Amino acid sequence: MTSCTDDDMPRQGFARAEIQATATSNSGASPVVIGDFTVDHFSVGIRNLDLMFLHHDAVAAGVTLENGTLKSNADSPLGKASLKANHLVLMTEGGLQNSPVATGETPRGIYNEIKFNLNKISETSGHEATSGKSLFLSGLVDGKTVQIWFDSEETISVPAKSSEGYEISGPTSFLIKFNLDRILANVNFNNATDFDKNGIIEIGPNNIEANGSIYNVIKNNIAASVEFEQQ
Repeated sequence: MTSCTDDDMPRQGFARAEIQATATSNSGASPVVIGDFTVDHFSVGIRNLDLMFLHHDAVAAGVTLENGTLKSNADSPLGKASLKANHLVLMTEGGLQNSPVATGETPRGIYNEIKFNLNKISETSGHEATSGKSLFLSGLVDGKTVQIWFDSEETISVPAKSSEGYEISGPTSFLIKFNLDRILANVNFNNATDFDKNGIIEIGPNNIEANGSIYNVIKNNIAASVEFEQQ
């Protein structure tokens, strides 16, 4: 005789769910070329991922997204697993890939928003250039190496792609999508400079290499570049 565990069957009122992250681009899977920029690597550090939902009991009682109050799933197994720091390698050597975030039980209901903090990467997974950065994007512009990076750890809130949210009552998978076209929207690399002449054009905080204006455009694009959807 065997007993059921969280891996076998969810508790009553809960559903098994997984969260993954990926990067997308209108240019296709590989190579990803956005304007003059050919993307080679993309990493994001995140922590404190929080899924906001309307509990199924409230839904059954007639409460809607319009008049209800969203709750956090932070106390659930999925919520607790989502709090830890994650280094999401979403593109490497020019190829897009999914990166797992968390798996576990979460309450049944309508999921309508996610929140997370950018997080400085400490576990580099073999990509040493990402160390200490919360977002790292590298590639080539006219044959010159370009590295774009953040070290900030602000909170990003992302509404569900569906205006009706995602009602879950059984096994489900959520996907966080970082759209590279939106991240690099309205970015002009013509004025990007390799100020220290080390062969790498750096675009980051504190006006590094005098590329602060380009950095500000990218920084302002981030929140609108993330999507949250059910697979």
